[in-house]
Amino acid sequence: MSEGIIKKLKYKKLIAILLIAICFGLVTVLGYFGFDYYKSYKVVQTFDSEKYEQAFELHKNHINGMSENRLSRYNLRLKNQLDDRAVKVKDDYKNEIIDYDEAEYILEEIKKFLNSKELIQEIQHDIKEINNSRLAYDAGNKHLDNNEYLLAVIEFHKVIKSDTSYFESAQNKSDLITSDAKDDLFKVVENHCSNNEYDAAIYLLNTFLNIVSDSETEEILVSVREEQKKHKEKRKEKLLAKLNKHKDPVDKNVTYAPKPHKASEFNIPLDSAIFYPILKGEYGDFVLMLRTGFNRNDWVFMEKIVVNADDNIFDINFTYSERQSHVGFGTGVYEWVHIAVFKDIIKEFDINHNKNLLEHLIQLSEAKNVKIKFSGSSGNHYYDLTKKDKQAFKDVIELYLMQL
Repeated sequence: MSEGIIKKLKYKKLIAILLIAICFGLVTVLGYFGFDYYKSYKVVQTFDSEKYEQAFELHKNHINGMSENRLSRYNLRLKNQLDDRAVKVKDDYKNEIIDYDEAEYILEEIKKFLNSKELIQEIQHDIKEINNSRLAYDAGNKHLDNNEYLLAVIEFHKVIKSDTSYFESAQNKSDLITSDAKDDLFKVVENHCSNNEYDAAIYLLNTFLNIVSDSETEEILVSVREEQKKHKEKRKEKLLAKLNKHKDPVDKNVTYAPKPHKASEFNIPLDSAIFYPILKGEYGDFVLMLRTGFNRNDWVFMEKIVVNADDNIFDINFTYSERQSHVGFGTGVYEWVHIAVFKDIIKEFDINHNKNLLEHLIQLSEAKNVKIKFSGSSGNHYYDLTKKDKQAFKDVIELYLMQL
């Protein structure tokens, strides 16, 4: 055999070996990645069989001992597959194949597998909106059955466009009863105004105008606002008449206190206490404050005030420097404090930390039984709020809120 033929045979053999090696490598790599793909596929297949716990156990077993690179690829594939499953859940819910509770349950199960849950949370938000939309549609139909046309129109207009199963129907039903709803609206508004419930009347008028553009309704809204303004002015004067006023002759600062308490100064008889609101400034710029204290034969060294309003207990806090005291000659030991009351929650950097104090004082004014404890390092002093005390809080807080 010639030397050239031998060389050709060796060359062909080498090529064959290389081809076999390449094919083997490809098969190994494809098998490697294919097996990982099969793992994520198996998890989703088990999940789709509604064997959620079994699917999660399978998932945990698959990722156990995986290298970081393999785990990253596996998680990405699984996320894509489960994201598709979540989109199908949304579609099934919209098409009423499954109900809201079942859709929520499946989505919560999907979230257990994923590190990145943004899409699932977005879908949950979407189906919650659709669920609220369908609840509104059902409520609208119930109001319609009861001839409550205004309430029906309000509910029908809560049905959202993405709720394609009911949006058009809700709009059509609303259009048919708009005139009847308007008649209902005017009757309800008239009733609210006769009871001085102007905020409720204005809210309904604005709600209706957000649905229907109507000049007559707009005119009534203007009229109700004017009526409310006059009522507030009369109410303001009536409440101010219940207060004593003092204007400082030097700095011109103004203080209001509920009668019979003096606005400028206060006296606490021996073995008694005070607990009432005051206003600093003029209407429109009122600052609400709590004036409280007691007079007894010995010191309490008051550190905080504890209030029990029908068994709802809260503390009123202040600093040592805010506590005022005075020893009278044969008239007892006075301890008192003035505490600012804010409409909003006091911020963390504020010194008192009397969170929700305004809400607590409103609760106190409406309670049947209110007990006050002035708590200190040397004892306690107690006071039961009277009916007059509670009414003073109602009046002063109403006046304070009217300006806001």
